Amino acid sequence: MIGLSMLTSAVVSCLQAYPEFCRSAFETAGPDVRAAVVEIEKRYGKLGQSRWLYVVLWMAKHGNGLVPPKNIITAAKRLRVTQDIEIEMDRFENARDAALQKYRMMQRPQGKVFDGVNLAVDAVAILCLGLSDGQAVQEADEGMLADILGFVFPEASREQVLDSIHSRPQRTSAYS
Repeated sequence: MIGLSMLTSAVVSCLQAYPEFCRSAFETAGPDVRAAVVEIEKRYGKLGQSRWLYVVLWMAKHGNGLVPPKNIITAAKRLRVTQDIEIEMDRFENARDAALQKYRMMQRPQGKVFDGVNLAVDAVAILCLGLSDGQAVQEADEGMLADILGFVFPEASREQVLDSIHSRPQRTSAYS
């Protein structure tokens, strides 16, 4: 019975919808994460708001290994211009669901944690921080971003998250 419960929990986690992801984040985030989200909102205005931040974090977390990273980065770039979250969520969910459909009868591919963290750093940098490809995250934003990413990717160590933030300029061609 425990095995079935764990399996059901894993499947539900895999298919967590954006509103559930946000609700979970709001209910379980510690004070340091909440403070980081508020500070990003203050520094970067509308596109730094939590809904924009959480949509790309949700895509990076739940698309890792299923949706091509280029699709998520492209969605972040489009969102910066169109600000149409619903269309980007639909595109993401369609791509994720198509990938999941292929693996109905077998183990789905599991993305590497570091790849998900890298993708999250790059998507947040593009959408919320307004950085261009290859542009480094400002030192003043590194701690806040590390707090938020550590919360979303608890399986990654703080050192891994900081390595991902610092290595962002070297990933300029990662999504070509």
